Amino acid sequence: MKYRTIDEAEAAIPLCEEIFSHAVRLRDEAEQKAIRLREVEMGESPDAGESALLRSQLQFLVNGVNEWMRKIVEFGAMPKGLEPGLVDFPYRHEGRLGGVSVKFPSLECLLANKRATGRPKDLRDAESLDPGE
Repeated sequence: MKYRTIDEAEAAIPLCEEIFSHAVRLRDEAEQKAIRLREVEMGESPDAGESALLRSQLQFLVNGVNEWMRKIVEFGAMPKGLEPGLVDFPYRHEGRLGGVSVKFPSLECLLANKRATGRPKDLRDAESLDPGE
C-alpha cells in the first residue's frame, strides 16, 4: 500500500477527477444498456440475439468501470464511491496510520455549481467542461 502526504493527495485530485469522469460515463452507458436489456427480455417476443449482444455490451462497460476504479487503487488511493466520487488516501504520520477522504462532485453537480456562482471564470470553466457544448 502506498502512503501519501497531504500535498501528494491534493496533487492527485485532478487525476482522480479524470478517472471518476470516465468511470461515471461508462456507468451511465451501462445503465442505459441494462434498461434496454430489460425491455428486450420483457417484451412480447424477446430477441435472443439482441439480448445476447446487449449482455455482452453491458459486461464490457462494467469491466471498463472496474478498470478505471482499479487505476485509482494502483495509484495508491482507495475508492469509496463512484458518484459522488470518494477516495481515501492512506497516510502515515509519526508512525501512525490514517487516511484523508476526498470527495469529487459528479460532472452535473460541478457544472451546476460553476454556473450558479455567476463568476466569469466559473462560467468559462463550465463551458469548457460541458461535453454537450
